[in-house]
Amino acid sequence: MKHKIMKRIFILYNIVALTGSLLLASAASLPLKDRVQTNNGLETVDNMYQKRVSYSEIQQEYIKKGYTAAISEPITLHPKNAVVAEGDTLTLKNGYDGVDTPVLFWENQSWIEWTFTVPSEGLYAFELTYHAIDDNVNDFVRSISIDDEVPFAEAEELRFFRRWKDAYEPKINNLGNEVKPQQMQISCWITTPVFDSQGAYAQELNFHLTQGHHTIKMTYIEGAMALSEMVVRPAQPLSTYTEYQKETANQQNASLVEPIMLQAESSVSWKNQQTLQRQHDSDPATIPQTAEKKLNILGGANWKVGGQAVCWSFEVPEDGLYQIGLRVKQSYGDGLPSHRKIEIDGKVPFAELNAYAFEYNRNWYIETLSDDEGIPYLFYLTAGNVHTITITAQQGFQGEAASELETVVSDLLELTRQIRLITGNDPDVNYDYQLPQKIPHLIEQMDAASKQLQDISNELLNISSGNPSAVSQIRMVSDQLESLILRPDTIARRLQELSDSLSTLSTSSASLREQAFGIDYFLFGSPDQVFSGGTSNIWQKLWFSIQDFFRSFVLDYDNIGSIGESEQYPTITVWVSRGQEWAEVMKQLIDDQFTPKYHINVQMNLLPASQLNAGAVSAVLLAVSSGDAPDVATSVAYNTPSEFAFRKAVIDLSQFPDYQEISKRFFPQITVPFQYQGGVYALPETMNFRVLFYRKDILQSLGIGIPNTWKEIYSSVLPILTQNGMEFYYPKDPSVFLYQNGGDYYDEGQTLSALDTKEGYLGIKEYTDLFTVYGVPNVANFFNRFRSGEMPIGIESTTTYLQLLSAAPELNGKWGVAMLPGHEQENGSIDRSAAGLAGETAVIFSQSTKQQESWQFLKWWTDTQTQLDFGRQVEAILGVAARWNSANIEAYQKTPWNQSDLEIFLEQMEWLRDPPTLPGSYMTSRHLENMWNRIVLQKVLVRDSIEQAAYDINKELISKAKEFS
Repeated sequence: MKHKIMKRIFILYNIVALTGSLLLASAASLPLKDRVQTNNGLETVDNMYQKRVSYSEIQQEYIKKGYTAAISEPITLHPKNAVVAEGDTLTLKNGYDGVDTPVLFWENQSWIEWTFTVPSEGLYAFELTYHAIDDNVNDFVRSISIDDEVPFAEAEELRFFRRWKDAYEPKINNLGNEVKPQQMQISCWITTPVFDSQGAYAQELNFHLTQGHHTIKMTYIEGAMALSEMVVRPAQPLSTYTEYQKETANQQNASLVEPIMLQAESSVSWKNQQTLQRQHDSDPATIPQTAEKKLNILGGANWKVGGQAVCWSFEVPEDGLYQIGLRVKQSYGDGLPSHRKIEIDGKVPFAELNAYAFEYNRNWYIETLSDDEGIPYLFYLTAGNVHTITITAQQGFQGEAASELETVVSDLLELTRQIRLITGNDPDVNYDYQLPQKIPHLIEQMDAASKQLQDISNELLNISSGNPSAVSQIRMVSDQLESLILRPDTIARRLQELSDSLSTLSTSSASLREQAFGIDYFLFGSPDQVFSGGTSNIWQKLWFSIQDFFRSFVLDYDNIGSIGESEQYPTITVWVSRGQEWAEVMKQLIDDQFTPKYHINVQMNLLPASQLNAGAVSAVLLAVSSGDAPDVATSVAYNTPSEFAFRKAVIDLSQFPDYQEISKRFFPQITVPFQYQGGVYALPETMNFRVLFYRKDILQSLGIGIPNTWKEIYSSVLPILTQNGMEFYYPKDPSVFLYQNGGDYYDEGQTLSALDTKEGYLGIKEYTDLFTVYGVPNVANFFNRFRSGEMPIGIESTTTYLQLLSAAPELNGKWGVAMLPGHEQENGSIDRSAAGLAGETAVIFSQSTKQQESWQFLKWWTDTQTQLDFGRQVEAILGVAARWNSANIEAYQKTPWNQSDLEIFLEQMEWLRDPPTLPGSYMTSRHLENMWNRIVLQKVLVRDSIEQAAYDINKELISKAKEFS
């Protein structure tokens, strides 16, 4: 085995960390959702973010103080003895799912608290026994404080997972391919120690308690659960393999003729994330393997996030010592190992399995669980009992490196901010700002950061089997810093270059924490057996490639296979322009739910992106023109149905008798873009809108509150940002200022532009003043600059929200959302109007001869339960970044959003209204862009540019109105 020294150090670190720590004092724990008012009237984030020490720092203090596991009997805390916040009710129920004692139904209580007595000082761990009480998919999130203090940052957001399994065995479609089964939640009581849910620390979290009375408070953040008990017990240090060997020294070796093979994809007992599903792998040595698409492995690219766990059940034929092998795929790590915690029968047998490293390899291989010398570990297993093996993703070495990297990046970003205070955001490249003289220790800090980056890159290189891209990026920044140290006069003009590099480093840091891993099968064998056959040879691969080549001539790659179709049923054709996984989930729901219930077959065809939109030559336009249009098209852009309606290519859905009832599923204003002459030509599928994003940590440090109005942004936010070298982000969207000033895009008759009205002028002037007067940047990558802290506040769509959730784990707990700033009205209310609500839609084409069947399909597709099932399954496969923003209001509310964020989203939606789509309005956006360019870039007078834009828009509106009259 490679990297012996590093592995030994890591194992030793884990063992020592389990036996010592110090509880540092921190600021008093405050309710996570508290908000207060400052003197300037801005809503502050003071009570929403507090920087705390990390558990890693606490561990070092534990070791320094020599704290060890406490000597005490477990202390059981029952719900009936807990207290709740004033105004909350302690809801207890007896006999819930086999538990005789009263259990707490924790649905909306803000916090619960116990008082207990500790008999002896030392390190303790907490165990929770809980049960899901609903069918939601979100994790249960709580924070823990001891004696009204949150002991470390990780305790502010602790996740407790649900358990899932396949609802049934994979079905085979008419193409001969297996289809992924739906996931079902397992209803059971779960007992687990309090862990770091991100996998940064493999061992359970330890808390230092002194002798005497203490209180423990758990604060609700997300997810309703039933709570049976909490146990406070002494920490449990892990033994080493040497100690484990002594315990099993009297046991005999197993004597099997052939190893026992356990298929990883079909023997799962439970998993704690829906994303951990069966996958297809085409390697010739993968078992089972067929010419068709077989779901023959588990995990892969989706099994990459720390804390994701899978449990398998197995049996052995005789008592004895066994070795365990796994056929694994670890070609995802760019040369770096992937770490996993391995438990047998619910416990880690010895410390060496707390974060076991699976080495990078481009090919599948069999990994026999072994020590650094390659000597297999032997596990004592008994016959006649069902055993379990649980594997949990851990961050391992890379997690430590990522934490160090994030610290360096944070320090350097603070340094760039200090530099911008002197140079401004647009420094003079020919001026020497004498930065080393004006910023104390500038060169020393850069030098220290450069050396630390070199150390991190060397550590990563030591544990890798190649030259990872992360190492190259880290060294590039280190070299940049060395170059700036040698030429400090170039720092000002190269500052943006450094900021961009730091943004890249943040991405590298996040990727280091992700460690993907796939398993084909397990092998349980006698100690004398050698596991082989895990890697396919070149001839096997060549033969499979030849077979695939010839199959490509007969496969229809655009057709999504069907299950359970009947020749007796009518068939409708549905086109969809989304990813393969999305289409497969949709077709699976059709085959499982729609066809059996309504006796209508659906033939689904998958098209590339944008092939269902008007405005350019596309597949759907060609099909309509040739008389070969499908019955239904989904994933159609919101401004396309009206374009089809002008040309009588789609039908008016409001003609159906039950349309009014179906329309209640959506916000009334969402259908405006696809209305025409009193008809409604589409049903909405998704929504996408903008909200205000802000960095809690940065705004708090600057003393900036959350602005409610644009006046507050102009007077309180922008000046402070400018003084501190930061910026505000606003996209090119005039609707906010146009609507909030009483204006609109078109006149009441929806025949001409309304930009040249008084209200239109006020709105456009305020909109462009944001760039010309207040210096908001014209172009920026908001996600990257929000992440780096250069833009700690800005307005963007909910797509950015999902991007931050999935791709910026280092910002966890450091950012929030709020409603759009508005204009205060005479009655004191705030107008937060804006455009942007409708996303994608579904239409029925006029050429369809099965319009009733197509309407039945749209009613089923936009139904609450269908939308929930679809969204949950897509998120289970692709992760939170692919969360389905359903236009169905009830389904959207049941999507696993953070509850406080959901309230903001729903309230903001009430203010949103999209402009209508008129004949010729496709040119409006172009002329608005031209108007912005003239005012902001060419310095043309606002009124002159508005009049030009209104003239250009009206010209097209009048021309198209005549064409379609």
